[in-house]
Amino acid sequence: MTTLQEDIAALNAETSLPEEVVYVIEESIRMGQESPVQGIEEGETAPDFTLPDEKGNSVNLATLLKNGPVVISFQRGDWCQYCSLELQALQKHHQDLVATGGQLVCIHPQTEVQGEGLAAKYNLSFPMLADQDQSVMTAYNVRFEILPSVKELYTAFNLDLEALNANGRWNLPVPATFIINTDGTVVKRHFDHNFMERMEPTEIIKVLQGL
Repeated sequence: MTTLQEDIAALNAETSLPEEVVYVIEESIRMGQESPVQGIEEGETAPDFTLPDEKGNSVNLATLLKNGPVVISFQRGDWCQYCSLELQALQKHHQDLVATGGQLVCIHPQTEVQGEGLAAKYNLSFPMLADQDQSVMTAYNVRFEILPSVKELYTAFNLDLEALNANGRWNLPVPATFIINTDGTVVKRHFDHNFMERMEPTEIIKVLQGL
């Protein structure tokens, strides 16, 4: 079984982008790293939330924490190839994750219907939570506004976030991962403005095993 980073490396090897496109991406990553959007920190209390899953059921963080630690994975949307790879990797390891007593939820900025489509496409056994007004992304300090240069790039690739996002705005979450202990404390996080960098599911499991 390949690792998530190996799958991402393979995708990057298959993708040939013009130099000017690479420059725009690298510049947006650099500006993100210098921005106030840096995610909540380890040791902080995770903001509570209630969001609908792909079936329309309300999922509340505080309620989940009564049953064990919670892993929150923020995803950009069904159009993102890197998110698709991460979701598939998480599904491959989901049984092992659950065996630790942990629970996994993914949060995305699209509609419940789009979340349902992702869940069906990859046969996901964990909930896809629709943060349609991006309030949870804001609370976790992962929400950022797309730069004009990136907006132009996305438009050239026929990616219209106004149509793809439930709130109709050019905002996305940094694809961060937060591991939250039963007392609501963030014990581990993975936060990187480089959307190609994701937390390995095996690393998540190791953290959960230590709780």
